[in-house]
Amino acid sequence: MDVQGKSLAGRRRLRNRSTLYAVLSLPLAFHLFCIFLAPNANNYIGMIAVPWVEPYVRALSIASTWGFFAPEPGPPPIFIEYELIGDDGESLKLGRFPDRERVSFLRERDNWELATVRYLMNDPAASEPVMVNWLCRRHPEAAQVRVWKLGFTLPGIREVSEGRASLLDESRAERRYAGSGVCDRHAAGTADAASNRRREGAAG
Repeated sequence: MDVQGKSLAGRRRLRNRSTLYAVLSLPLAFHLFCIFLAPNANNYIGMIAVPWVEPYVRALSIASTWGFFAPEPGPPPIFIEYELIGDDGESLKLGRFPDRERVSFLRERDNWELATVRYLMNDPAASEPVMVNWLCRRHPEAAQVRVWKLGFTLPGIREVSEGRASLLDESRAERRYAGSGVCDRHAAGTADAASNRRREGAAG
């Protein structure tokens, strides 16, 4: 192959490589665009890009807003509050997720729990089924689970600095009922019992 042929082959390989880099860079550029847009979507660009960006942002749970400490702390603490109900209707346990009393040695679990709560708080349809299924698996003694969304309004920085209020002041708690569900084994037992009653009625 002469010098001109080698030059043409080299330019062709360079062009193919540049095209490959450009194609591979498009998903990365879109991801970075979503990261920078999601916390600050209340603008003209955000309104235009919502139809294309929102499904991707929700799937990866990167829709959280930025919060800064000056002049007020934020964002406010959020929890999922739940109640476990036994077979005879008695309350077995009241709890919150994440559990404030448990702090992991590594922060990966804590970060996962915070991201999960943020996702559940932002999606009205997800909090009840997700928490009910998870709690039923963790607590087989429960027959039913009730779920609330719990948030706290933040006190002023002067109140906190003077010791007159705290970030988790229960008087500032705002609860919203999210729903309830029956654990699968009890739901199956209830359905079987109803079916048996129908058969007995038909036989009578």
